[in-house]
Amino acid sequence: MRKKLLIVLSEDAPGHEEEYATWNAEHIEVMSMLPGIISAQAFRADAAFEEAMGERSHTPRYRHLNVFEVDADFPGPRAGTPLPDQPGGTGPNRPAPFMFVAVTDEFRKDQS
Repeated sequence: MRKKLLIVLSEDAPGHEEEYATWNAEHIEVMSMLPGIISAQAFRADAAFEEAMGERSHTPRYRHLNVFEVDADFPGPRAGTPLPDQPGGTGPNRPAPFMFVAVTDEFRKDQS
């Protein structure tokens, strides 16, 4: 069975960072309980990396990443399904969901 990931990039609005962090933590927990979701985890951009990269005005800025490992037959959202109402979820950096299917075996250093 091929691994399937639902990836969601998002950005909080200035002044709403704490509100977004609280909302996202609750969102991850709720999503992890849905049928078809194997695992769910939230990530935030590494501040040192962001500083080293500098301003990148040619690309949208997303500082948050949610990764959901899902069953191979997980359908994902239906066309027209609204994205969750989240702090900072409007404008050019509104949430951007993507579904990916593994095309190679997974290579991990902790496996023999």
